[in-house]
Amino acid sequence: MKFRSFENTLLHLLKPLVRIAVKRGYEVGRFVDILKLAFVEVIQDDFRVPGRKLSISRIALLSGLTRREASRLVNSTWLEGLESPRRQLNRAASVFEAWASDARFCDEHGQPSPLPVEVDEESVEPSFGELVKAHGADVPIRAILDELLRVGAVGHTRDGRIRQIENAYVPLLEEDARFAIQGSDIADLISAIDHNNTPEAGEPYFQRRVSYSKLPVDYLPELKERVRAEGEELLDRLSEEMSRKDGRVSESGQPTQSMRAMVGFYYYESEEPDETD
Repeated sequence: MKFRSFENTLLHLLKPLVRIAVKRGYEVGRFVDILKLAFVEVIQDDFRVPGRKLSISRIALLSGLTRREASRLVNSTWLEGLESPRRQLNRAASVFEAWASDARFCDEHGQPSPLPVEVDEESVEPSFGELVKAHGADVPIRAILDELLRVGAVGHTRDGRIRQIENAYVPLLEEDARFAIQGSDIADLISAIDHNNTPEAGEPYFQRRVSYSKLPVDYLPELKERVRAEGEELLDRLSEEMSRKDGRVSESGQPTQSMRAMVGFYYYESEEPDETD
């Protein structure tokens, strides 16, 4: 079958997704249903006509679906009530990381102070509850504390305070949650590629890779270790800096305009030749 260049790109992009789906027992009909829903949601999010209500007819026109099927998917409840696992975990991670970077919750040596869960309104002593309110968005204090206790990142002192046990928050994830988070990494990468190929989107985002296809097998362990060590070092530095800026308010005490940003690294190896060879 002959493909145009972009269709060939889509094929290469879809093959690893199909591989994951087949491993998890999905067949083509269910996969196509999800693909149709993705078309509908993208059109709803990004292809509205300014000043006009998005109609079922427009969704059907842009997606190639029938009006009946477009209407069914618009009213679908498949994802109703589901919150992104990454969003849930990011809140716990933000609280944990801010504990070491927000001076209000550190001792004179810059280390995270053991904190009481709550304090009286008259008290000037910082508390874990204040930490969560400052860096955990609208998540209940108990939910953040339970999650950090669950993974062993924090513990109780003899007098009932909360203290950090680990240097980093590493969530314990079920398989579905791991896939959801890793899937959002892929979504961010593809969105960056889309941005970089849309001239009117503005300045391109940093996107680069290094790939060689004739590397000695005995060199790969050294390469993997270097990627892990140097990548973690850079990400740790960026995480510390970003956590200090996260949720920042203006001098007047009002929240400033905020945006989401992410930086990621990945390593992959295979016996397949490099496509550029």
